[in-house]
Amino acid sequence: MTKIFHPEYAEMKRILTKYGIQCLYHFTAVDNLAVISECGGLLSKQKLEKARLLDKIITGGNELSLGLDKTHGNWDKVHLYFCPNTPMAYRIQQYPEGRNPQGAHICYLLIDPIVATWEGVFFTDTNATQTIDGHQRKQGLEGLRLIDFDTIRAHLAKRWVEPKQKWHRNVQAECLVPDGIPIEHIKEITFISQASQKEGIRLWRKRGHPTFNIDKNLFSSGFPLVDDFKLTPEEITKEKVNATTFQDKTIFSKKSDNKITILLKIYVTACARAKFIWRNNIGNPILQENTEFERESRYWHWSSLDIEKLDIGSFSVQYYLNDTRWVETSFQIKE
Repeated sequence: MTKIFHPEYAEMKRILTKYGIQCLYHFTAVDNLAVISECGGLLSKQKLEKARLLDKIITGGNELSLGLDKTHGNWDKVHLYFCPNTPMAYRIQQYPEGRNPQGAHICYLLIDPIVATWEGVFFTDTNATQTIDGHQRKQGLEGLRLIDFDTIRAHLAKRWVEPKQKWHRNVQAECLVPDGIPIEHIKEITFISQASQKEGIRLWRKRGHPTFNIDKNLFSSGFPLVDDFKLTPEEITKEKVNATTFQDKTIFSKKSDNKITILLKIYVTACARAKFIWRNNIGNPILQENTEFERESRYWHWSSLDIEKLDIGSFSVQYYLNDTRWVETSFQIKE
């Protein structure tokens, strides 16, 4: 995927440096890391479609926005933002009706801003699918001059911008990169929690990957999440859970262990639903437990299986919050 610099590359780079743009942001469902790993980077929807991979991707948009991407000429481009935690990212974390619930579990890919200086890149002054009070788009220096960098910098510094309508519009400015972005230009992948990072590592599969980091500041708060989890053979009670450091392991013995318990540290909102699903080695459920939380809080949540009732072999357990899978982890039972 050879890239050519724009003829105005030097001045474009100077402007990005002047305004302190150290990276560009692409948010995506954590589940999509499997395809990003397979492809060696980010690909446009057009490229994914040609490779017959688009149906494996959880897209950020609904049917309307996907249609608008085609109408506005975005189908062959990768969407990047100048800052995280945009209104669109908030809506995705909110898990609105009509979207894949797994899309609410997102991560951020931090991209080297050098990609903004490539030939064929477009810049928009707001969301690239905006139709009401529509968006402007241009390439090169003309495109960069569309960006309200003062609002971008204020947002990055967590300073309030007035009026709110200006912030809401201008913070959604985009950099549209044609075709795709090779993995060497992905500086890091950032997750909201340890549990989310573990899921990212599981899905990536390959050994080599960009730096994986945790930074809650990039994400909107106030939505259910799993902070961390572990599998342990130790007995857990309400009295012990805050006072004990439990083992964490993935191989259990029928001779020495009685139970296997998954212990999670979570944050939930009122009426949030949780679900444990334990599965055998062919993926069939062997136990499901459901919980609905009455109030917003941080909780320890756990579920157990009796090891004596299990065969020797491999098993897995999944944990869902409001139908969004946050955890999938495997373990083995031995003699």
